[in-house]
Amino acid sequence: MRPLAALLCLLAAGCTTSRPADTPAPAPAATDTGHAGMDHGAMDHGAMDHGATSGMSTDPDPDVRFMQDMIPHHAQALDMAALVEGRNASRAVTLIAERIRVSQTDEIRRMSGWLTARGKSVPTSHSGHLMAGMLTPEQMAALAAATGPDFDRLFLAGMIQHHRGALTMVDQILDAPGGAQASDVYQLVSDIEADQTAEIARMQSLLTTP
Repeated sequence: MRPLAALLCLLAAGCTTSRPADTPAPAPAATDTGHAGMDHGAMDHGAMDHGATSGMSTDPDPDVRFMQDMIPHHAQALDMAALVEGRNASRAVTLIAERIRVSQTDEIRRMSGWLTARGKSVPTSHSGHLMAGMLTPEQMAALAAATGPDFDRLFLAGMIQHHRGALTMVDQILDAPGGAQASDVYQLVSDIEADQTAEIARMQSLLTTP
C-alpha cells in the first residue's frame, strides 16, 4: 500500500505495482500549450488543437489514456488556481496555488508534447466529464463565489479532493498491464505522484491549523 494511504484515510487503497527496470530518463521536450486562466469546462491552450478530442480516453494504450485523461484533469486544477487572484486568499493558499500552476502547466506541456510526437490527439476540453476527484460545476461555482477564509477552506478541501483523484489515476496506470513501462512516462507519472502527495500533506496541515 502506498505511504499516502496511511496519511489520508479517505484515499482508496493502492495496489502493489511494478516499476520499470530501467532508470527513469527526463521526459522529451514538449510543445508549449498555454497556461491557466481558461473558463471552467474548457481549455484555452492554443497549441492543443492537434486532433482535438473530449471526454474520457478510450485509446487501447494505457499510457495514451493516462495522458489524454490527465491533461483535462490538470486543466481544472489550473482553473482553480486562477481563482485565487482577487479573492483575498491567505498567503499560504496563494503560494500553493502558484506552485500548482507552475508544476501542472509544465506537466500539461510534457503530456501534450508526448501525445503529439506519437500522432495522438491532445484533448482541448473535458466537456462535462468528471474524472476522478474533479470538482462538480456546483463546487466550482461555490469556490468562485467565496472570498477570504471561506475561499481558503473551499480551495484547500477542493484541491485535496482533486489531487486524490489524480493519485487514483496514477495507481490505475501503474496497475495497467504495460502501463508506464517507458522511462519517460514513468518519470512523468512519478513526478505527478510526488508533487501531489506532498501538496496534499501541506494542504491537510493548513486545513487543520487554526
